[in-house]
Amino acid sequence: MGQGLESGDLRAWFGLDRDGSARLEVDGSGFIELPMVARETVYLVNIGMTLDAFDLGYLMGLAVGEGSFTGDKQQPAFQLRMTEEDPEPIRRVNRLIGGSVYGPYNHSERRYFVLMLRGPALWRATTLFYDHLPNCKKRRLFLDWWRKYQAKLPPLPPELENRSESTPELKENA
Repeated sequence: MGQGLESGDLRAWFGLDRDGSARLEVDGSGFIELPMVARETVYLVNIGMTLDAFDLGYLMGLAVGEGSFTGDKQQPAFQLRMTEEDPEPIRRVNRLIGGSVYGPYNHSERRYFVLMLRGPALWRATTLFYDHLPNCKKRRLFLDWWRKYQAKLPPLPPELENRSESTPELKENA
């Protein structure tokens, strides 16, 4: 099983051996063994998702770095903005947890896409964020957002409802 690529004078082939190891050949110069990293599967039964540990970390990293917990009087939302020059992260998040992608928008010479989670996609992701966002300022903002929109969000699963919150207070730089 493999994939080939041909561009001008360059020929490359990527494939997996029977033992699962990856191999890369470029211009017939022999194969290069590529290290394979095992990806542990994380089953999120309470929200009907299955993610591996890499995807879960990827989601939380983007949520912390680029995400925004927002909303209006009608409904809460999670928003992720990414530059038009690099749309793959937003597409990947869309494949993993759903939502709608809008754009590209052009404001003040900035071109970007926006992923919005509302409704059922947000309901599933809210539990994911609650359970897996790391202890940081974004987690504190998420918890404030949760309290503000609690009546419009799903109740916490019983196993999370009685869990004490362990997010430490962050010290502000003076």
